[in-house]
Amino acid sequence: MTLAPAQRLPLLGLLGAVPLVGCLACIDVDLGGSTTTADPTNSSATTGDPSTGDGDGDPGDGDGDPGDGDPGTTGSDETIIELVPQQTLTDAGPSQVVQAVALSPAGDRVVAAMGANRVVVFSLADASASTVHTIGGGDLFEAGAAVWGAKGFAVGTFSSCLVFDAAGSLAHELPDRCSYLAVSADGETLVRTTTDAVATVGFESGLVTASAPMVSPSGLGFDGERVHVLENDGEFTIGSRTLPNLDGAQTHAIDVRSLFGGPLRGTLRYAEAKLWSDFTGSPVSLVTEGLEDQKALAVSEDRRWAASVGFAAGIHLYDAATGQHLAQATLDTANAGGLGFDASADRLVAGSNTGVAVFGIIETPAQN
Repeated sequence: MTLAPAQRLPLLGLLGAVPLVGCLACIDVDLGGSTTTADPTNSSATTGDPSTGDGDGDPGDGDGDPGDGDPGTTGSDETIIELVPQQTLTDAGPSQVVQAVALSPAGDRVVAAMGANRVVVFSLADASASTVHTIGGGDLFEAGAAVWGAKGFAVGTFSSCLVFDAAGSLAHELPDRCSYLAVSADGETLVRTTTDAVATVGFESGLVTASAPMVSPSGLGFDGERVHVLENDGEFTIGSRTLPNLDGAQTHAIDVRSLFGGPLRGTLRYAEAKLWSDFTGSPVSLVTEGLEDQKALAVSEDRRWAASVGFAAGIHLYDAATGQHLAQATLDTANAGGLGFDASADRLVAGSNTGVAVFGIIETPAQN
């Protein structure tokens, strides 16, 4: 099976971001045992037009350093990459702050955990909105805890995991805090955390099929065969278990603060972001020099792009193979959560303080 990830954002300064979404900065990927790290001073990794910059890595020379802003360029300078705002999805509710988002597999709808305790489904075609559920006044959404698979979607709260069918009707309300979620590629298996365990659940039946104890789960990754949980027993480690019985325990002594993603998993440690295909190998580090601490990270299904959002503002796009910073856009994320790509990897959605922000990833030939 292949993951459709959705993880929550850590509850550091949020309340409470995943798949699908989901998150967030160095990223490392195992490339035959070597480590690939994009160097903002290395003009061979990504350089701007030589007629407009000296290629020395200074801000403004188009070399992929975050200081260059949006747009960025690919390594060959044949393509310019831009994050272009397309729309902000809102409804008539009293609060537009978004805590979690997930895109439907078809890429035509978005579910959002919104202010005033509402679960809202938006159409990307006409921006229409439908409130499908309202959680109790004493409950709160978990930041980033939303996922949408082939059988429906799920949203995590401080007291339960809410499972909805494909039509948006509440099918199951699974007890215990649900901070992190993932779903299998076929939509049959939901992976969730509780306060002290990780469990697999039949999406349609709502029945727990396997469970394993975990110490203070603080992040979730799922690659279709193994479940990876960031544990915190005073020191952060990543514990891995194998489906279907969640056995074959392995522990990886990797000091991070957040864990996201599927086959290509992302970790965050303040402003350090890394991508891993194997926790025993070397990761790819994302170029985040000069950025604030990042709180959510997502990787596109085709593993081409990675994205992150900051604790206060800004959304960033990277080359997932090299870690190069490609583009950035302004976004108010101070109290918001949620981040994810659509299946075609040409759109990116993120929760903001003013609704669900939808960005297009636009590639255009560079002008010589």
